[in-house]
Amino acid sequence: PPELLAEHPGDKGDASVLAVIGSKGTSGASECAASMAALAVERWPCVLVELDALGGGLDLRLGADPRQGSLLGLIRAVRGGDGALGELLERWLTAREGWPPVLMGAPDPEVSVGELARPGVVAATLRALASVHPLVIADVGFLLAERTHAGPACRVHREAVVAADAVLLVLGAREEQLRAGLDQLDALLALGILP
Repeated sequence: PPELLAEHPGDKGDASVLAVIGSKGTSGASECAASMAALAVERWPCVLVELDALGGGLDLRLGADPRQGSLLGLIRAVRGGDGALGELLERWLTAREGWPPVLMGAPDPEVSVGELARPGVVAATLRALASVHPLVIADVGFLLAERTHAGPACRVHREAVVAADAVLLVLGAREEQLRAGLDQLDALLALGILP
């Protein structure tokens, strides 16, 4: 909604949001996002945010509890107009050696996906993150298109890629993965993402 964007207009200055997305059956998108963030943090303040509404898995890889601070908490803070985002993020970000700061996905995606899928929520949250961190790398779930209507997870992923300054599509090498990647490219083009 416009009021969300008005609360956090996202005057990002030189900040950038990069969405990294794969396609169904293709592994490596999350690893690519994490590796890019790990390299980027050596030069710029950077944050990796898990935006997979189907459930990511960074919490398991990092041995972290997303209930201690996650994307859902930030979404609620942005929606509530909390002006102390930087302080809240310091508490909510997961820090592990060899990793960039990570904002975990929602602890129970299947329960909170409706809240995440409200129009404008993801875009406002990415803008709020970019107001604190010059580089935001979003690990986005693969689901961009569904046969009948777009469900909540699909809407979350779509809003994330549309709100990003750049989108990186990770393709697999096997024939079926390449086909799925081409379908994903078509879905991105249909959303107005320029090549």
